Amino acid sequence: MGIGRSLALALAKAGADVAIVDRDEEQAKKTVASVKKTGRDSMAIRYDVADPASVHAMIDSIVRQFGRLDIAVNNAGIYREGADETQSKEDWDQVIGVNLTGTWLCAQAEMRQMIKQTPTEGKIINLASIGATRAISNGSYDASKAGVVHLSRTLAARWGSYNINIGH
Repeated sequence: MGIGRSLALALAKAGADVAIVDRDEEQAKKTVASVKKTGRDSMAIRYDVADPASVHAMIDSIVRQFGRLDIAVNNAGIYREGADETQSKEDWDQVIGVNLTGTWLCAQAEMRQMIKQTPTEGKIINLASIGATRAISNGSYDASKAGVVHLSRTLAARWGSYNINIGH
């Protein structure tokens, strides 16, 4: 949907085969159909970014289909309504779990795949939000997105030696 769909189509138009990964498999399949209209290969994968086993299965499926992983865009994100003074810890944990921990789990699995490949290289793009630099929402959302920005900077510093570029 939205940003993810636009990015998938842009990558396909630039010549990439694209895996569409989402918790909503029906929406993913609609995007796959649009990608295939560009002449590129595509597949839909249902997964949960907050579950390490699911993330590893996602990477395995992508490599089985396309043979390698060159570019990854980590776009999963959720928002839970509520002011900070009333938001539950469960909502906090869900937002941090998907937006920040999920981004880290995906980037880690993507990097591990990229360093197995020849040549060793890749690009990982972690999407954040204006909430990373401005207090526009609530604490869980804004903190999670600020965390994505700093995580991306840290991983870029650490993984550059593997010829893996990280951006946000």
